[in-house]
Amino acid sequence: MHWLNKYYETIRRVVGPELEKQGLKEEYDWMMKHTAPFLRAGASAVISSFALLAT
Repeated sequence: MHWLNKYYETIRRVVGPELEKQGLKEEYDWMMKHTAPFLRAGASAVISSFALLAT
């Protein structure tokens, strides 16, 4: 799960400013929602999180 959080952090750091610069608020909000870091809440949280990735 740590690697996924690091990946999401990279996406936010690299893509986020570009979306803001281009005024793409809806896209920025979507990206922020779908790259929120995962908390260590157990296996059920991981399974639920991966289900979100498929959407």
